[in-house]
Amino acid sequence: MRLLVLTASAEWTAGVQLLVALAWSLAERGDVVAVVCAREGTVARAIGTHWPRLSLRAELGNGRVGQFAKLRGLVSALRPDAVLVGHGADAQLAALALGRRGGVVRRVALDEWGVPRRTPWGMRRTAVETWGADELALSWPAPGAAGHSTDVAVLPRTPGQPPELLILAGERHDEGVAAALRAAASLRARHPSLRLTLASRHRLPQATLVHAAALRLTADLQLIDGEALVTYARPAPTVLWSAAAGDAGALGVLAAMQQRVPVVVAAEAPFAPLVRPAITGFHWHAEVASTVVAHMARVIGDPAVHHSMGEAAAVRVAHDFGWDRFVEAAAVRLRRVAASRLALRSS
Repeated sequence: MRLLVLTASAEWTAGVQLLVALAWSLAERGDVVAVVCAREGTVARAIGTHWPRLSLRAELGNGRVGQFAKLRGLVSALRPDAVLVGHGADAQLAALALGRRGGVVRRVALDEWGVPRRTPWGMRRTAVETWGADELALSWPAPGAAGHSTDVAVLPRTPGQPPELLILAGERHDEGVAAALRAAASLRARHPSLRLTLASRHRLPQATLVHAAALRLTADLQLIDGEALVTYARPAPTVLWSAAAGDAGALGVLAAMQQRVPVVVAAEAPFAPLVRPAITGFHWHAEVASTVVAHMARVIGDPAVHHSMGEAAAVRVAHDFGWDRFVEAAAVRLRRVAASRLALRSS
């Protein structure tokens, strides 16, 4: 197939990163794939860093009219059978540019779960398939897969190294982050050598740092870019607490599970089903906060328990959310809309 992967986003979000990883794997399978993105912003630069061999067309401007004109020209030149997108506005843009000349697969980002979905104007002449509206359309490649290019090797934790709790935070200081910090303070009381790392794809709010200081957690606090977790650019932590929302939280969980790391997630998070409580990690909510902290303390302090839970996490992600299966699911949907557009053209 001839495929376009389209994102008009100027930001290198977790959802965009997932689409680009899919583009790489589809190209490795033999499809002819080009990624179309904005001229400005961080997306083109990130693709050049992590997937330098991908065919990249960083040609979209800021206005929707100009984006449509540019994409229409690319469709005429490249003649794609289908377009893969990750946002409703991009699906509309692709459908308008394609008309009856191709089909669109839209992966619904977790950030859009719960948002009312309507069929935008201009999409009725094009075959459009929605993927992930009612089930998790999620996966993440294991270390060394999907063409990851990183300057730092995937390193195991060194025996005797102090345990580490990594908190994956979002762009706001919400109750999920506050609960994770309180848990870190309780865990350090039981394991004084515990190291704390805060990771986020955004600039951490000042309120998060103030809260950490109030809990006396800043003495050896490390701050890192949340992307380092999913590019495997650092050694795995002992335990991950994902307080980030949407795709950023979900991909962080999947990457940690790939590295045999037990995970804590909020029970109400859309991606909570990734974690099987007491088997691959824990579900947190306010009523069981003290119990979860006690279980985490045992995981940190007992190597056998940590090993068993970490192995179960790796098996869970490989068996139920494996990357090869995810890529095939995308390919099946892209072939289906490509076939549908032929029917539309002949009608």
